Amino acid sequence: MMKLPKRGDVVGYYFRAGFNAISHIEILDKIDLEGEYIYCVGANTSARNSASSVDRAGDGVYYVRRKLASFYQIHNVISQ
Repeated sequence: MMKLPKRGDVVGYYFRAGFNAISHIEILDKIDLEGEYIYCVGANTSARNSASSVDRAGDGVYYVRRKLASFYQIHNVISQ
């Protein structure tokens, strides 16, 4: 049975083509399947262009909206 992602899960992203490792993680708030966006809290990033990229020299922690297709994996790191 597939578990649906929920608030607080960790979201991993691949942002560089050809780089076979997760390059950024954030904490999931919600997923908007209809609008095709994922909403997260991310550190080491910036608010600008948050729908399509991560500013690797970011200036803080922001609530960001990213395209649903941009994430690689969502995982619940605390087992219950």
